[in-house]
Amino acid sequence: MGFTEELTRLLAYFQPVGFRGKLHSREHREKFGTAYSTATVKRNPQKKGKFRLCIDGMPILEWFKMKFKELKEKLGVGHTPKEKNRPQRELRI
Repeated sequence: MGFTEELTRLLAYFQPVGFRGKLHSREHREKFGTAYSTATVKRNPQKKGKFRLCIDGMPILEWFKMKFKELKEKLGVGHTPKEKNRPQRELRI
């Protein structure tokens, strides 16, 4: 993520941290920039005893999905169905 030691320490104490820059999503293989966002660590309500990193109040995975959707809309790329939803094509020889 690239947070400094001080920012990481604040996050570990559940303090909100303001930042700007780019965050890399392995899922989308893309870096998403932000002019200003707030990172926090919150308890995960679905998994007792677990925590999750949130950006601007939403879990980071949802934040990445939102940014990816914004990027696709900006580029004019529509929704494409996943491979398993496509009809099977046969090759006849």
